[in-house]
Amino acid sequence: MLKSINYNYYDSWSGSKHRKQHNTWHKEWKKRLSPEEKSLIEFMEKDRNKEVHTRGSGRNTKTGKRPTSPMNFERSTGAFAHFTAPHGVSLGHSDIQTYEYTIAKIEQPATDACTKYAALRAQMVAQFEADHP
Repeated sequence: MLKSINYNYYDSWSGSKHRKQHNTWHKEWKKRLSPEEKSLIEFMEKDRNKEVHTRGSGRNTKTGKRPTSPMNFERSTGAFAHFTAPHGVSLGHSDIQTYEYTIAKIEQPATDACTKYAALRAQMVAQFEADHP
């Protein structure tokens, strides 16, 4: 569950004096990350800036294949049908589009990278709140 955010607390950090203090804190926080975590944070920060300010995200797009599964249908009359191929016959494949990031020369699904990134940012916020009661 997401925790509610006290925006007044964060608004008090928006002045230039506080921004400088936060930037110093943020640099120190990044120094404590593992090399993998630091690569992820730096990649996502740069990618966000590309996405917002220039030419779009640096994600790679690939077309993959997913096996077509049997289909079930239920009609409004209550009748039910199950369609599948005969035993030993494949229903084929459907093309699907996937997105990947190459971070520190390692390709990974964008969903995995984003999940790790969100967890790191949550840790960062918790640590910031602990350091600035």
